[in-house]
Amino acid sequence: MIYVKMIKMKPQKTKLRFWEIDFLRGIGITFVVIFHLFFDLNYFGILQNSMYSGLWLIFQRFTASLLILLVGISLVLSYEREKEKNQVKNRNDKTNNIFPKFLKRSAFLFAIASIITIITWGYPHEGFIVFGILHFIALAILLGYLFLRFFYLNLFLGFAMIIAGTIMNRIPATDNSLLLFGLSTADFYSLDYFPLLPWFGIVLVGIFVGKYFYSGKRNVMRLSSSMPKSGFVRFFNMLGQNSLLIYLVHQLVLFGLLFGYLFLQ
Repeated sequence: MIYVKMIKMKPQKTKLRFWEIDFLRGIGITFVVIFHLFFDLNYFGILQNSMYSGLWLIFQRFTASLLILLVGISLVLSYEREKEKNQVKNRNDKTNNIFPKFLKRSAFLFAIASIITIITWGYPHEGFIVFGILHFIALAILLGYLFLRFFYLNLFLGFAMIIAGTIMNRIPATDNSLLLFGLSTADFYSLDYFPLLPWFGIVLVGIFVGKYFYSGKRNVMRLSSSMPKSGFVRFFNMLGQNSLLIYLVHQLVLFGLLFGYLFLQ
């Protein structure tokens, strides 16, 4: 979802990536496609599934948690990269030019999310996306920037938000004024809904993980690792590097295939 380029270790213009981040993101986007395939099969009445209970619910929550955890890690990597760039340009620069990068990325994702909301509002007429995962990530990028200075506090706040959100999501509200925080009425329905609680807690845990494994000297050590030669790993790395594009087009492809199948029946 968020693309991450490695910081430069030498003067030459070599673009490096953390292969394990791309690999995990590739696994995550594959799970998204699988879930939506069975969701669409159920929607069109081809194969009946209970998509938001039992094993499918666990699968959906695990997939979302993995991708959102990677959002937090990627925020750290992006910050480290931009900080390194600024330090190379000007040793006295205190990373004042970093926030506009995050703001542009957030605005880009929010624009895409708004287009998706408009599309789902027009079709299929059975609910639409109110505050989906792209809306959430766009906001999480801005909020996450404020927490990049913290370390263990992110871990504590992250788990606290996850617990609080899990409790709040079960409390029916009288109106939807606090929809952003996970409080909604019993009849509220959205095709895709990711409130700040509990999901921003997972972002904060991701920031902690990112700072623990990738910031400072640990970042330098991770750069020395090379991607395995396995075709399996390289395939999912490729998917991870193009995860946003896959997310945007996969439903169009699935819908086209299913419409074709129904037409031929």
